[in-house]
Amino acid sequence: MSNETGAIILSSTPALNPAMVIREEEDGAILYDPDTGAVRIINPTAVAICKLLDGRRTMAQVIEALGERYEEMDDNAADQVLALANSLYGIGALGAMEEIG
Repeated sequence: MSNETGAIILSSTPALNPAMVIREEEDGAILYDPDTGAVRIINPTAVAICKLLDGRRTMAQVIEALGERYEEMDDNAADQVLALANSLYGIGALGAMEEIG
């Protein structure tokens, strides 16, 4: 689930909304919501993050997996990944979140 403010936190286990369509391109992807017609362009790193948002991994585990894939992540990476997740949550692209207790 989310915290009191509705924000995704490190213990959240979000899943990409199954209705969302990701069409990968050479330099990123198009994220399309057929229910609303909303389109969002995402970069390759955001594509990798979306693929990890399966409802089984916590955000902390997603960040850890990214660290294994991208050896040179900066100190702000966790904040940036959480910001992306919250942005996706805000447009309805994420759902089925639970808190790990």
